[in-house]
Amino acid sequence: MTERGGLRVWAGLDYAGVPRRVIASFKDGGRTDAAAALAPALLAAVVAALAAVQQSQGAVQSQGAVQSEGAVETRGARQHRGDGIRLVTIPSSRRAWRARGYLPVELLLCRSGLAPSRVLTTRETADQVGLDRAARARNRDESLRARRSLTGVRCLLVDDIVTTGATVLEARRAILAAGGEVVGVAALAETRRRLPVTQRSSETD
Repeated sequence: MTERGGLRVWAGLDYAGVPRRVIASFKDGGRTDAAAALAPALLAAVVAALAAVQQSQGAVQSQGAVQSEGAVETRGARQHRGDGIRLVTIPSSRRAWRARGYLPVELLLCRSGLAPSRVLTTRETADQVGLDRAARARNRDESLRARRSLTGVRCLLVDDIVTTGATVLEARRAILAAGGEVVGVAALAETRRRLPVTQRSSETD
């Protein structure tokens, strides 16, 4: 578990080496068949995040929630979601949707038997590639908003790749502005690098 701006992040993979190449092929190379290999990592992050939230509230952990086998993990995620936590995905830009024809994070969640919650909508932003940390944050500022009131709604943000955290922090702002609560972030992968990465997906944040 790491943090971005005080927001706890659980990631299934390090965004480096082989995982990075597979994710790039999945997101930007049309290799939807890679979902079979990637979905368990995102599911593990979701389960770990939900288990930690429940433990931090002093609740009794659901039996089997953090086991490694996919079917047991899925049941565990559903049990924790019985607390009313929604798995909120961060919307892709219209540009990315047109290029891909599918939503990577939603595809991975659905493959694990989990339902994404589409409560956020986005405006078009500039390509993030080549922007430094401050520029990426400015680019994402006010880029998301909630579709409706989220008063009383608890949300776990689910994203594919977390680097600086600009996108998930903007998603948290939008949810808080709508009256909701963000309990954490579950990500397929995150990078812990401090040096600029020159090759990445345009939506990596």
